[in-house]
Amino acid sequence: MLDAIGYLRISPDPDQSGASLATQRGAVTDLADRLGLHLIKIFTDDNVSASKVRHDKSQWVQGVVQHLSDQPLTWLLGTRHDRLGRRLSDLEDLHDHQQEHPGFKVYTVAEGDVFANPAWPFLAAQAKVESMATSLRLRRQKESRRAQGLDSSGGRRPFGFQPDRHTVVPAERDAYREAVARVLAGESTTRIAQDFNRRGTHPAAGGQWQSHMLRRVLRNPRYVGLLTHKGQIVGPAAWPGFVDRETYNALLQALVKTAQPRPEGHSVSLLGGVATCGRCGTPMTGARKSGSNGGSLMYRCDRGIGGCGQVSRQRTLVDQHVTQKVLFMLQQLPIASSRESARANLAELNKLERELEQQIGELDEAYEHGNLATVDYCRIAGRIRQRIDALHKQIGAARLHAETTLRASAAEARWDGWTTEERRIFIRSQLTTVVVKPVGRCGRRPKGAGLRDDEIEIITRH
Repeated sequence: MLDAIGYLRISPDPDQSGASLATQRGAVTDLADRLGLHLIKIFTDDNVSASKVRHDKSQWVQGVVQHLSDQPLTWLLGTRHDRLGRRLSDLEDLHDHQQEHPGFKVYTVAEGDVFANPAWPFLAAQAKVESMATSLRLRRQKESRRAQGLDSSGGRRPFGFQPDRHTVVPAERDAYREAVARVLAGESTTRIAQDFNRRGTHPAAGGQWQSHMLRRVLRNPRYVGLLTHKGQIVGPAAWPGFVDRETYNALLQALVKTAQPRPEGHSVSLLGGVATCGRCGTPMTGARKSGSNGGSLMYRCDRGIGGCGQVSRQRTLVDQHVTQKVLFMLQQLPIASSRESARANLAELNKLERELEQQIGELDEAYEHGNLATVDYCRIAGRIRQRIDALHKQIGAARLHAETTLRASAAEARWDGWTTEERRIFIRSQLTTVVVKPVGRCGRRPKGAGLRDDEIEIITRH
């Protein structure tokens, strides 16, 4: 008996033939029985359609292609040829594999032996056209909904609204108005959140209110009757506002006034994530040393995260020492030779960002088409948005690095005008780590003296 593997994938399916994975799995199992094959494994891409994820991250490459590489004569089964790959290249690769291994076959429930039909390239191209037409239709539906003042995408329901995102939940609307009134009266969002939790008034996603969550809800323009798209106000909404525009503007001002600044002891450090302990290798954290006038800011090896706790340095001294060394190195070493690689790296990151944004858009289409449950949509979209947020930081570092590859002195010219975060990005683009070594036997250094070269080891990326 010959072995076979199955491949199942959810994708937009207007006629609902085999749309669910359970239906597809049963059909493929029956097909294997009819053909007298031993179905040894079924691979599934059950989160989104093939166009929703980077191809090299799908089960196609991780499972099917790897399996066929190891066992080239295993037959491949599916429900339809267009579910074996939206891309024509997928079927072309399978066809090439069959030419190299004549015992290999690709069978589907709908078409039978796929490559026995000489028109298979046309059928694959037609499937791609249908997919593009579906995307266009869904995009126009979204535009039509926005023109009517309605949300164009699904996802988790907003606080104060039912899952359709425009029908008001009276109890939550009243809670929003109560919170607004209490903020305008001078009460903190922390206290309001605690009160809501005690009374059983929970966020739309469940769980407990936190101050930052409540502030984010209060600031949302939807509660003044405005529709947003990709973070921008695009017009009036179809639902009534919970408060009037004047009250909303006063609320925004009150939230700005009551925003709690980050304590100085927890301020953003220049070398956070870069400085490491020279004794145990643990990343050093920012801390405040107790003393008169509020103490001093330090880099410290923290026992709480597994460090030895025996190395600490005054943050100002370390920052000054590292800054001088980095700028001196850059002045001495022109790095124009890395210009092209820096630009290529930035271009690659920008390309990846576009791909992730496309995944979000196409994920919305799958959800709108009913091929994705709300809980799965939220899980997948949340994971992709986390990747996008992380990527934005990488792009910032790459862009800053690309700007400084023309000549090292450019960094020194800009340094004084950069924010702490911009300086952090630049430092990370130039250094692998800064090793803060334990104090030797020299005891206390003279007042005003900087660090010695043997106390700090700077490891660069160049």
